[in-house]
Parts: sequence; structure tokens; C-alpha cells
Amino acid sequence: MSGEEFGPTTYRRNEAGELGVIDAQGNWRSLEPELIEGSEDAMADDFVGLYRHLFRVTPGLGWMRCGANGWHRDETLTHFDCARQIARMAAQEAEKPAAQRATASAKTVSGLITLARTDPRITLEASAWDADRHLLNTPAGLVDLRTGSLRMRDIDDYVTRLTRVSPDFKAACPTWLRFLAEVFPDDVDTVAFMQRLIGYALTGDRHEQKIFFMFGRGSNGKSTLWDFVTWLAGSYTLKLPAHVLMHSQLQAHPTELAQLRGTRLAISSEIEEGQYWAESRIKELTGDEMLTARLMRQDFFEFPMTQKHIIIGNYKPRLRGGDAALARRFVLVPFRAKFEGKKRDPRMLDRLRDEGPAVLAWAIQGAVQWHREGLGIPAAVATASREYMIENDDLQVWIDEMCVIHPAAATRAMELYHSFLGWLKTRGQHAPSLRLWADRMSAVQGVGKRKSHGAVIYQGIGIRAVNEPGYKPSE
Repeated sequence: MSGEEFGPTTYRRNEAGELGVIDAQGNWRSLEPELIEGSEDAMADDFVGLYRHLFRVTPGLGWMRCGANGWHRDETLTHFDCARQIARMAAQEAEKPAAQRATASAKTVSGLITLARTDPRITLEASAWDADRHLLNTPAGLVDLRTGSLRMRDIDDYVTRLTRVSPDFKAACPTWLRFLAEVFPDDVDTVAFMQRLIGYALTGDRHEQKIFFMFGRGSNGKSTLWDFVTWLAGSYTLKLPAHVLMHSQLQAHPTELAQLRGTRLAISSEIEEGQYWAESRIKELTGDEMLTARLMRQDFFEFPMTQKHIIIGNYKPRLRGGDAALARRFVLVPFRAKFEGKKRDPRMLDRLRDEGPAVLAWAIQGAVQWHREGLGIPAAVATASREYMIENDDLQVWIDEMCVIHPAAATRAMELYHSFLGWLKTRGQHAPSLRLWADRMSAVQGVGKRKSHGAVIYQGIGIRAVNEPGYKPSE
């Protein structure tokens, strides 16, 4: 029995979930009134007693059903059919035909379902689903991604996602390893990093707080690689529309975000040229916070985020620049190989799938390595990520192209700000507010700020003359 303390009296639930009290002699006595035979309440109690191991109810998610490989939403309304069977059995106990018809009616079935869904024996909070971030559900059982060990599933594991295949730790994956070596030629460090990255992506851990951008133009293997990983991870993967991560006047619909519950890999692609990242949204989705969303025709619910964002693109979205907290989140993985002509293998994805069990075992080993060593970002990736941040620090680029840094230089704030706005306009870029620009200017080394006759003056910076050496007008 489970105990609950309310003042000096101890209340306990018995194995059937009934609430009772322990009397002075230590005996349990029920506090719940007897059920009225034939009532919807009694039928709801029968339903829960008979099907408590098959169903759970979670606000916002609705009815969940236990299956061979874990739990899933009861979209086929099996719970309704089971409730109908309970109502039919109760109808057989009624003496009069009218009472039989009323007991077996849709109204009665709906009523008993409404009562059953509040029964504490089958209700479950959203945070209880897929709660262990280091377990990976596979057809063969649950893998502990900290150790690589495999065990059988239990009904109380409450896992709702499933990989496409089971891992085979004894099999080899030569095609996969050769493919990686061709995608990242002469770069064993990046190949090793990809193993840790894919392994980390299979976990529900998010403390790295990174967003991974796979960049490269043309046929370079990035789409094949991540199409295969997406297939391998099964229902742990979500194809998230790229617009959710891009700056737009439109807000992401709550139902799009609700799909992230339980997701480990959120894959986005089809990025258009000239787009801007939605910086506040990226900070939100890469933080270690709870997210509130809702499914279609359901209530809002709160759940812990477990997804890692993988973005695949031929174009580099722009950043506003100058945000160190955002800069540290971006990891740009460059794909520089070319698979054209005879090098292109149209059956590569199928051949990789043939090695799926072995590659999943390889990825699990990567997760174990990540737990032990961390991501270990290699030099090629660190350099590409740093260059991307420099490219997108528009304030620094403007200073390099249009300004001069010298202790004797002094310029009015509005003069500098209008120079910056004009420079941005020639590049077709978004203009920040004066306040935001001033905040970013305060971080520029060698530049100070003072007031003179009511005007704000920046000391240590001046605007280059058009014919001055170093002047670089944007094209």
C-alpha cells in the first residue's frame, strides 16, 4: 500500500487503488463509498480494473495504449471499444429491454470513459513519458546509452518511441564506414566526431545546448547521411519545418511544437537563400527548459524537451551577430566532398539500410563515448563554426570595412548609427534599433562612450573617408 500523510491520520491506497484510512488498531478501512451496481461509475471502475495495464490517460496527449514495443497514442479508439464491451456486459444484467438499451448506449459508453479517465490508476503526467533520457527503445528492448547494455522493456518504462531496427553489436558496417571516409576525406577526427554526435543525438540529454548545421553545396553526401540516420532512429526523429527556426512574422503553430515531445532528432532542411535565424526561438529550443504546446483538438500540456536540432542546408541563414550566447550554440559541420558522375551511387541509401543494425550499434557506441568524453569538436568543425560567426557579426564587418579604430578618433553616435544603417541597406540586411546597436557597440574593444554638450560621442572610432585606404564598400 502507498501512504499519504494528512495531519495525524495516515491514509493509504490498497492494491486496487482505493483510498482508505488506517484505524487505531492498524487496520485499513475504505473511505470510498460503495459503487452503485449498473451505474456509469461502477462500469468505469470495472473498465479500469480490467484494462489498467493496457491504457493510460494524460492531459494534452489523451489516451495511450500499451503495445508490443512500448506505448503509443490510441488513435484507433481501442479504449472506446473496450468501454463498449463493459457496457454490453452490464446491459446483460439489466432486467428490462429499455434499461438494457440505455446501458449499452453511446451516451453511457462516453459517460463511463469520462469517469474512467480521471481514475488515478490510469492517469499519468506528460513528463512521465520517455522520462529516462538515456534509454533508447529498440525492437529488441531498451538500450542504456551510458553503457550500451540491453534489457527487456517493462510496462512502467513508459516509452513511446522506437528505433527502426535492433542493434547488432557483432556485425560490421564497412559500407557505412567507407561512406563516411568519402564524405569527410582525410579527416578521421571529423568522422570520429560524427559518431559521437549521432550517438549524442540518440540520447534525450540536452546539456550541450547546441544547434548543428550541416552545410555544403551540391552533391556532397549530407542529405544521404542524415536521411539514413533519420530512417535508423525511427520514431525518435521528427522532420521539423525549417520555418519554425527562421525569422518570420508568423509564429510556429503550437501543434508543430507539440510534435517535439519525446523527439530526440529534429531534422530541418529546405532552407532558402537570404533567410534569418529566429534567434530567440533557437535559444528557447536549445535551452534545457520545459515547453508548452498542444496537439490537434487537445489541451495545452507541458513537457521536457529532449530534441537535438540538425539543420541541413545549401545556404547559410544569416544571424544578427554580436550575441555570444547564440554564437556558442552553433556548430557548423562543413561537407566539402563532391559525388558527381561515376562517384554518385543512386543506391547508397538502400545499401546503408542493409547495414542498419550494425550502424545502430556503432551509434550506440558513439553515445557511450559521448558520455565519457563529450562531443570533442574537431578542428575543421571549430574553424568553420568560428568563420560562420565572424561572417555574421555584421557590426564587426562594418567596423572593418567602414571605420577606423584609433584612440584620437571621436564620432557622434548618430553619425555612426546612420553609417551602419546605410551599410546594412546596401547588403539588404535588417536594421537593428538604436538601443540594440548601442548595446552591441558597448562590447567593441578600444571604443568608449562619453557625452559632450548633450550628444553621445564614441571615443576611439571614426568613419573612413570614401577614398581612404581600407575603405571597402559592400557590393
